[in-house]
Amino acid sequence: MTMPEGEQPRGFRFSIRELLLLTLLIAAALGWRHSSERSARQLRDLQRRIMHAHTAILSDKMRENTLPKNKQPASRKGLDQKFSDLTLDGVNLQGVSINGDDQLFQRATLVNCNLSGTTLAGSFQCARFDGSNLAGAKLRGGGSSFQLSSFADVDLIGATLQGGGSSFQGSSFAGADLTDATIICSGTSFQAVKVDGANFQGADLSRLDHGSLESCYFQEPPTYDERTRFPVDFDPVEAGWKRKE
Repeated sequence: MTMPEGEQPRGFRFSIRELLLLTLLIAAALGWRHSSERSARQLRDLQRRIMHAHTAILSDKMRENTLPKNKQPASRKGLDQKFSDLTLDGVNLQGVSINGDDQLFQRATLVNCNLSGTTLAGSFQCARFDGSNLAGAKLRGGGSSFQLSSFADVDLIGATLQGGGSSFQGSSFAGADLTDATIICSGTSFQAVKVDGANFQGADLSRLDHGSLESCYFQEPPTYDERTRFPVDFDPVEAGWKRKE
């Protein structure tokens, strides 16, 4: 069939009004999708904040209930009496090896100390290392070895933290520098840990359970970089961590 001379084939034709209407519909659809995705992100962030706040309250309450309110009874004898609840401030213990078996260093306070290159093994449950230098140190233990301990503002650059059971459960690393540190904790041993503002640049976290890492809580996001190694199935962006370039 031939077309009449001078007549051109007709495709889809729209009026200016129809084009404007179509543009508005597409813009509205894209805007709704963007708004929906943003709302979903905000909801996940709110849920994460609520979970972190709840975990913080429980952890603080556990620390408060565990820390001693009075002096230990005078009847306690031997090494247990000597080191449990020990307080050291600003002492140089660089490179030493400390074994805290049998709860010898439970609730010990070693703040602002030089513990670089040390090996700490055994039970330091509820101990405080705030402000100390633990660069290159090796922290090892099982059971509840470092459970509910505080490493606030501690230098843990290049340190190795290793344990099972509940070894670091409920501990605080608020403001700690864990640059190039290696954390090898199985199961729930790194669960409900406070990582407020902690620095994990270059750290190897790949051998942590992703669920335990997701349970770590904070108000100020912990930081990481392209060298930080995470466990499979853990998304630092989704968890609210902050990447440093």
